[in-house]
Amino acid sequence: MRKSILLFAGLMACTPQGGTTNDPVGVGSGSSSDASLNIQVSLTDAKGVVSRDNTFATKADVWMQVQALQTGTQVQAADYLFEVVDLNGKVVSTDDLSCRRFHVTASGAIDRVIPATDASGAQCAHATATVQVNGANAMIIQLIPFDDVKKDANGAMQYKVLVAPADLCVNGVFPQTSLEVAFTIKAASATCGNGTLESGEECDDGANNGMSTDSCGTDCKLHACGSGSGAPVCGNGVVEAGEECDDGAANGTNGDACTSQCHATHLCCCGDGVVEPGEACDEGANNGAAGGTCSDTCQLTGAGSGSGSGSGSGHDH
Repeated sequence: MRKSILLFAGLMACTPQGGTTNDPVGVGSGSSSDASLNIQVSLTDAKGVVSRDNTFATKADVWMQVQALQTGTQVQAADYLFEVVDLNGKVVSTDDLSCRRFHVTASGAIDRVIPATDASGAQCAHATATVQVNGANAMIIQLIPFDDVKKDANGAMQYKVLVAPADLCVNGVFPQTSLEVAFTIKAASATCGNGTLESGEECDDGANNGMSTDSCGTDCKLHACGSGSGAPVCGNGVVEAGEECDDGAANGTNGDACTSQCHATHLCCCGDGVVEPGEACDEGANNGAAGGTCSDTCQLTGAGSGSGSGSGSGHDH
């Protein structure tokens, strides 16, 4: 049996559709090489730049490159297969195994993905790109499609890609000498409002965030909506008892229809941050502040009034 530089425990099933194996995959990282085959497998981005830590932003960013381990030494030209698995060895590649067959030339480079059809009879092939490897044109292969896996404590997903000569993958099983490379899909930045609970969020109900019938605010934090446990909090993004609206941090800002006191914009009250009939100004909580130009009765004061006094007949509100 060939001796691989990186070995892992158990036989890895290369089933046409995702499956499970009984034995876990061993630890692997960086690149994987096999001296007897004189090839090395590395992971790159779409431009063929080899990743230093095999951490990628998205699954679509992961590409595979094969090259000769010792340049100038011939490689046995052959077809190879690959599959993506989780850390427990479960196959998470979602297309047929026949779609993941590629050819390596005598110089150790991928030159084509073998045309195939999936179980439904549809044509299948992984995306490829041509890049420079050791000064020569070579092909890299995109690893998708493969499923998401359980995220770790940091919100990242851990995978391995297994590669083996096609003639050694007998009866749907990758051999022990398969090359393997571990990689990570890092946690995505949370986007409040996309309906997906992500790192740093307490909830995310998508378009329902902030609605009076929903306990998730526009800040993706849980709020005691209708619980009777406390007074409504204007500015939390949830319309609660006594509030006409609540747009969270947008309350009282230009272009927003909700005031800083959670009233729909209309003749309401001085201090709501909206200049309304009878008011010369309204700076919300800053009304009457030292050095400010708007009084606590929503009239211009000091430099803002041009008269040096804040008095006048227009104080009634």
